[in-house]
Amino acid sequence: MTDQPDTTHTMECTEIWGGNAAVDRAVVTVGLDAWVYSRPYEGDQEGGDIHYLSACSTGRITRLLIADVSGHGRVVADMAQRLKTLMRRYMNYINQSRLVEGLNREFGGLAKDGHFATAVVATYWSPTREIEITNAGHPPPLVFRAAAGKWGRLTFDTPRPVREGPSDLPLGIIDIATYERSRVRLAPSDKLLFYTDALIESKDSTGRLVGVDGLVEVLNQLPAVAPEKIIPALLDGLGAGPQGEPLGDDTTLLLLQLNERVVRSCVLEGCRATWRVMGEFVRSLKPGSGPMPWPEFTWATLAGIWDGRWNRWKS
Repeated sequence: MTDQPDTTHTMECTEIWGGNAAVDRAVVTVGLDAWVYSRPYEGDQEGGDIHYLSACSTGRITRLLIADVSGHGRVVADMAQRLKTLMRRYMNYINQSRLVEGLNREFGGLAKDGHFATAVVATYWSPTREIEITNAGHPPPLVFRAAAGKWGRLTFDTPRPVREGPSDLPLGIIDIATYERSRVRLAPSDKLLFYTDALIESKDSTGRLVGVDGLVEVLNQLPAVAPEKIIPALLDGLGAGPQGEPLGDDTTLLLLQLNERVVRSCVLEGCRATWRVMGEFVRSLKPGSGPMPWPEFTWATLAGIWDGRWNRWKS
């Protein structure tokens, strides 16, 4: 692994970026800087970890998905393509429930064949600078709070409702499983880390599993470094850096921090967004192009790009 990502990719509106191949790259969207590192086990070009980021037609919605699928090869490659199709279909939705329900259905068939998948889905709504997260049996996100100067487990601003029945299970296990959505706001220098379980299933110098608390401890022992150096420093701290041994499974990390890029609600932006939606409609008519990413029918998604007073997140 290099000390810095190979390039910086700036995402355009209606773009989906990612897959299940090895990558070490910085990605910039409206409101978010991201650093993505994915390393398939044993040096394979493609692995069982799938990662995607999408940007909506107005630039206000950034969505990310990390899925950890048991197995490799054609099964995971096919699933990566199906997940990309789902990301495209719902890229213009603030509410991520439909996407998560679709993920659960897609993985249902894999579960019957003995495959297993966990995932985390997050949606960033730039007008209110909120991030909504759904966790399907995946390791919990970690957050660096600049005000406190330390890493810890993420706690949410919105309370989680108490529900009966199975909730937040790995994908495809039960059709009727429910998946909660919780929101959090980040301060400008805060950071949010998503990762797959290879990190917490690694072992420390005594041979014990690191676990989530151990991962937090390693993060808090890192020297103060620029955001782009946090993932390399963390992997070094786990003994999995350039001179260390690879972790015992596919490894994926995605680090987020707010940036100052914004989309101003105005007539010009409304016209641009409308033109992009029309372009996506024409594109969807071509064979093999995937579904049309229709806008979600809410005041925020339809009217908010014209007038910022509608941009309150109510979904």
